[in-house]
Amino acid sequence: MTNDLILRVEYEGQTYDLPVDNEIPLRIEMSAVESQQLGNFFGIGSQTFSLPGLKETNRFFNYAYDVASDDIPAMYNTIPCSVVLNGETLLIGSLQLVQVVSDDRGFVTYEVQVVDKVVQFEQALGSKLISNADWSAYDHIFTSSSILDSWSGNLLSGSVYYPLAHYGYPEGEREVYPNIALTISGSNLGSFINNLFTPMQTTQFLPAIRLKDTLDVIFDQVGFTYTGSFTETADFENLYILNKPNEGLGIVATGSIQPTFYAAMGSQGITSYPLQTQATIGERVSYQSEISDPTNSYTPIYTETPTSTDPTGSKFTAPGTGEYAFSANITAFNPLWNSPGVTGVVKMDLLVGSMPCNADTFSGTVFASNTFTLNQSYGFNTFTLSVNGERTVSQGQDVWVIVDWYATQGTPSPAHDLQLGYFFNSFQCTSGPVSYEGVTVNMGQQWNPQTKSLDVIKGLLQQFNLVMIPEVGNKSVIRIEQFDDWIRQGEVKDWTYKYDTAKRISINHTVDELEREVLLQNAEDNDRFSRITKESSPNYQYGTLRLLANNNISQGEKKIGDYFAPVILGGAVGYNAGDISNPTTQVDVTTNFVYPHLYKLENDKLTSFPFKPRIGYKVDNNFPSGQYMYLGVYGASELITGSYSTIANVSELPVVSGSSNDLHYNNTYSLFTGAALNLNDGVNNFDNYWKTYLDALYWEGSKKVTLDLFFEPYEYKQIQLNDRILIKGQAYRINKISGFNISYRDVVTVELIKLYPQYWDLDIVVPAPGPTPTPTPTPTPTGPTPTPTPSPTPTPSPSPTPTPTPTPTPTPVGTGIFESVASHQTSAVGCQYIQYVSQLSLDGMSTRTHVNGPSSQCCGGCEVETYNSWSSGANGTLTVSRTQPSSIAAEAVYISVSFNGSVPPSGSVTPNYFANISAGDVVNYTFNLNGISATEKIELFISEGNI
Repeated sequence: MTNDLILRVEYEGQTYDLPVDNEIPLRIEMSAVESQQLGNFFGIGSQTFSLPGLKETNRFFNYAYDVASDDIPAMYNTIPCSVVLNGETLLIGSLQLVQVVSDDRGFVTYEVQVVDKVVQFEQALGSKLISNADWSAYDHIFTSSSILDSWSGNLLSGSVYYPLAHYGYPEGEREVYPNIALTISGSNLGSFINNLFTPMQTTQFLPAIRLKDTLDVIFDQVGFTYTGSFTETADFENLYILNKPNEGLGIVATGSIQPTFYAAMGSQGITSYPLQTQATIGERVSYQSEISDPTNSYTPIYTETPTSTDPTGSKFTAPGTGEYAFSANITAFNPLWNSPGVTGVVKMDLLVGSMPCNADTFSGTVFASNTFTLNQSYGFNTFTLSVNGERTVSQGQDVWVIVDWYATQGTPSPAHDLQLGYFFNSFQCTSGPVSYEGVTVNMGQQWNPQTKSLDVIKGLLQQFNLVMIPEVGNKSVIRIEQFDDWIRQGEVKDWTYKYDTAKRISINHTVDELEREVLLQNAEDNDRFSRITKESSPNYQYGTLRLLANNNISQGEKKIGDYFAPVILGGAVGYNAGDISNPTTQVDVTTNFVYPHLYKLENDKLTSFPFKPRIGYKVDNNFPSGQYMYLGVYGASELITGSYSTIANVSELPVVSGSSNDLHYNNTYSLFTGAALNLNDGVNNFDNYWKTYLDALYWEGSKKVTLDLFFEPYEYKQIQLNDRILIKGQAYRINKISGFNISYRDVVTVELIKLYPQYWDLDIVVPAPGPTPTPTPTPTPTGPTPTPTPSPTPTPSPSPTPTPTPTPTPTPVGTGIFESVASHQTSAVGCQYIQYVSQLSLDGMSTRTHVNGPSSQCCGGCEVETYNSWSSGANGTLTVSRTQPSSIAAEAVYISVSFNGSVPPSGSVTPNYFANISAGDVVNYTFNLNGISATEKIELFISEGNI
């Protein structure tokens, strides 16, 4: 059969078919997740091969062999390409022109390489910065309301949310910010977020972007989309990425504005100020004409109740915390020009504090003041009095002007009133901190500007042990699957006939190519809890799991998962029960009001800094009983009761033991909160995503088989990288296929890895192969402040199973191994029958439901029996608990065991006989296993019959 092989390429909107010389083999490399490349991309690609310089090929490549030729397709950027054999598409991906070669005889060849779309996707992302992607769909207005909306999923349908966390303070200076802690409920003492006067400020929040939306943006950046079961789970929908690229507090935004304003007083606001007999607190000056106010922070006028004729207002309310500069002036005639013997003082003050618009009372502090003395000698002239001042103003505080006109000599009369408004007077803020209230947030600006999109993708692959594979039939869709699920989805194919004709066979153990030590560890960072953990023995990041292979062959070290830094929850910081006015940097380990502490602790200061990306769950947590918090600015803050929203390493608070997911690889570290949130009881990231995969590589029964096999070109399309391959009854998975010739029948080198039993039959319970986590000593907290904060540290892990393998997690003792046995035997003795139930290793225990054999072998009908609580005692006993089926009223049961098909040593096992077993009875069978090796298999035989 003649194989017609072409490359179908797309360029500038047109499709071209480039013929391939069938004399030159086109070979394909197919690589699954190779054992030594944990968590990396994998895909399919060709070797570099040659296209003959035929007329149509020369024309397509714009005669690239001519040194004067420019605009050569596929030389600077790859172009879409399909490999087509006899009209059938084998591979969809991209083509690169590596080089063009011509000789002195005029022969031209084009050396090209073709890769599948997963590799194409990786190559396309290699130069892309995530901040340059199109994030316009996630633009939103930043306000305290948008923060609260995000907690309930009402901001962009949940794509963005603002978790409550502690990001420290600019340069560690806390004075103008509240403590993110809760004081005594109902108390207005101290600067805490449940104090009405000191609400949590919007600048203390940062936006997190949902992981799903992040993938949407990244894939769209290079014209791809994705699918897959991993991306369709509720757990995936609740994952978010939190970034902080800047040193200070608050979002990164362009178009932000300074909260300046300019107001004036003219003839429309003439006000009389009577001369007082002595100095008083003064009266507010009314600047009712607003000239500019870009942040809408100035209130020019507020009309009081109808019974009052004096309008009030003329105050500035700080939209953000920081340094402000203010100036104000008044100009008026001297009211004492015709009053001999009378002297008066005009005193003008700038105040900061709380000035309600519709009240005559206020609470404030003078931060700038000036005076002017008047008497008859000043004459019938005008005077101007100015006041200027700078002040750190907290978000929500008011700034206003008051004038006090009082006599120091003589007797005041109505003729001495100071009249303001006949001349131009002004009040203004000339500088202030940049305000983000009301600005549009661009989520692309919330990433470090140097972050590559590809780095984020690789970080996700390693965090969750994901694979990316081409979606069949769609050139721009990539499937994302968790490795374990992907392997279990593979088709079963028998290659025994190929094995029998193999040209070469090589067998070795997978540990030859694996590292002696594997560290599952999140990225190190400078946040408070990470540093405490890292500076304590054994000097690993919080949540690290160290795996040591039990064999003496593996060498070297491998790190997995070091892109995202860990989210570490801790109790609130700042509350000092002994002295509320003197906040502490100690962590309250008794409260369930917890959040991430993403600041540096330096010289007893909580300093904000640009931290590494975090990935975590959006979770709600209840306030302590009777507690609440305020958010926004004083006088216009939001009261929040019931619960708050934060970002956590666990999927829910409190953690449901054995159910809630935990993104830490090791959740045995000590906690920074003693509250009853069960933070150590979730299912850690290692158990969820990495344990089975690593166990499969390091278990003693693993092996790699390398075969040189014959394949026809058309068979390439029938092979999927997650196929489960049967050879002589043993199952394998594909590790790598090298040099698959899609031009004609040829020998292909195939690497197979023996399939771990958990990948073969989901009903089979397998023993942990033995990778043992090393016990990690508790880190001792260090730092400037002696705090009751517990040091994070892993607790010693349980003993691993005896099976040699790398040791990643605390392996629970008692995970047994069952090998299903299909045959059931009947005896010739009356109505009795014998069942060959199963095999069990002595080092484990499990629960097993066993269904009897065919009805022809059952006497009185088939039963379902449950055997549970397999246990091997320290005194060398084995106990089997059996529940009598409800369908059998009375029965005699005889049970015995043998080892590896042989009768056990005399006296080592005592058979058990029970008569008159009634329906529903639970009977325990106990065997003495003296002298039996834990590696031997037990075969349980049950003889039973009606009586």
